[in-house]
Amino acid sequence: MKKASDILHRYFETHGLEAGGTYSQFFSRWQEIAGPGLADHSQVVDIKNGTAIVYVDHPGWIQKLTFEKDRILRRLMAQYPQLEITNLLMRCVEPNQMGKPTIDLQRKDLQENMKIQREKGRKALEAKGKEIPPVQSELPIVEDPEIQSLMERLKKLGS
Repeated sequence: MKKASDILHRYFETHGLEAGGTYSQFFSRWQEIAGPGLADHSQVVDIKNGTAIVYVDHPGWIQKLTFEKDRILRRLMAQYPQLEITNLLMRCVEPNQMGKPTIDLQRKDLQENMKIQREKGRKALEAKGKEIPPVQSELPIVEDPEIQSLMERLKKLGS
């Protein structure tokens, strides 16, 4: 009678699942491989035909990742030769597509901090007996749609 561990090992070996642990390790060690700055703004999402597909949250990080590409590939080839990764494909996506809650949490923390700072400023003005200027509710007319969009977002942050 064969041991269950031998049967499972043979099953995984037969179905090509031996590399599963390597893939898992590669994905979980992206922070170490890419480095803290890059890893905070990027995420490996797949490996296809020797290419690691990496999502980034801003076009500037594509440029930074491109500068670090050779270093990262050398490290991947040394640590994970069985994955046969020879290229990185980078794609800029919206932060919510990355599956990283940290970006949204950072924005939320920033908004919360801004509210706290505004409240401190109001209290300081009130303590000095100064009048608190009213917040402008209407945005000035601007024809550039990008600037309009930015001003709308700023208005929402302020309320």
